[in-house]
Amino acid sequence: MGRGVAILSILVLFLVSPSLSKDFRMVAKDLEYSFYSKEGLLWKLKASFFKRDKEGTFWAEGLTLISPSKGINVSSQRGYYYPKEDKMVFQGNVKLVTENYGEVYTEELIFFPKKNYLFTEKEVLVKQKGMLIRGKGMTYHIKDGIFQVHGRAQFQMSF
Repeated sequence: MGRGVAILSILVLFLVSPSLSKDFRMVAKDLEYSFYSKEGLLWKLKASFFKRDKEGTFWAEGLTLISPSKGINVSSQRGYYYPKEDKMVFQGNVKLVTENYGEVYTEELIFFPKKNYLFTEKEVLVKQKGMLIRGKGMTYHIKDGIFQVHGRAQFQMSF
């Protein structure tokens, strides 16, 4: 519990003082970070190990990212965030849960939060109420609700 309070204190210091963030680096275990706006919870990030450099780039192990406002929940063995590109890369046993399109399993998923865009060029398996879809590559434009599986998609239904 004490470790969680210490991590939370460091995060508050980082968010409150931009002058401190220029040289700020962070390493944490069992991190849980939530970001709120007037509308409520925007993001929740969990990681078993988390490392952030002074530019804001981070990498994490045992990563989970939840965004109720975007209707997504992504988990993976590891992940990276590149703030200059607004790019988050999830790697290793990636699972994407969406509100409208079911669950997606792949080995790598790339997410651009500000563009509301997710994609992969790797093999995908999509599970949705009585259906399985396999393909190579996937794109999801969250804001527009356009979800596509690419390659020679195979479709299987169960009743």
